[in-house]
Amino acid sequence: MDCLFDSSAAFALLVPRDQYHERARRFATTTRNLRLHTTVVVLGETYTTLRARQGFGVARQWTGVLQSSTVDVHHFSQQDEAQIWAILDEFAGVPLSYADASLVALGRRLNLTAAFTFDDDLRQAGLEMIPAE
Repeated sequence: MDCLFDSSAAFALLVPRDQYHERARRFATTTRNLRLHTTVVVLGETYTTLRARQGFGVARQWTGVLQSSTVDVHHFSQQDEAQIWAILDEFAGVPLSYADASLVALGRRLNLTAAFTFDDDLRQAGLEMIPAE
């Protein structure tokens, strides 16, 4: 299964005290042929959030997750960046972050409609949130 990988899911996987930790762990360990796609923007957002809330050690664990054969980190061209800004305009009524919009753009490029996330903003932008409650 190929899906987008949001920072909220990454945080939940790495932080045992997170309210979604068990759901995230169960999804990541039981989904067959899981392939996660994320963006360099989400990579930075996740590192920054983990560093601020959990400290350097946990933030550096994120690098190990990214070295997994399950995760692909995608970089953007100028055309892709223009698409991100267009998505922010398209969903002006939804409080999407730049990182969220980068996932929507990546999903459109890869024809992916599901995101491993606990962020409702992505659902409002048309993505299916997984794991479902």
